[in-house]
Amino acid sequence: MDYFDREDVREALHVSDLVGPWYLCTDGIDYTILPNGSQWVYENLHGKYRMLHYSGDVDGAVPTIGTQGWIATLPYATVDEWRPYMYGDQVAGYV
Repeated sequence: MDYFDREDVREALHVSDLVGPWYLCTDGIDYTILPNGSQWVYENLHGKYRMLHYSGDVDGAVPTIGTQGWIATLPYATVDEWRPYMYGDQVAGYV
């Protein structure tokens, strides 16, 4: 996963030099479980920053089902149905 530590990738994602190297997993993060998950972060930063919310489909700490739940509460019209994103013959994710 050296990709996430490449200078061009960190620059494109606006990752500060103050942020240490990327790790696949770490015990250094407090995963306090809250009923609204990360929705409060979105609500507090919406309109102030451009955001990308990424949720891994097999992430045990931040499960996709929670992300789908709070996205469903947003006051936006559905313009496309939830569907797999394919890379060749492989499901690469969902959009």
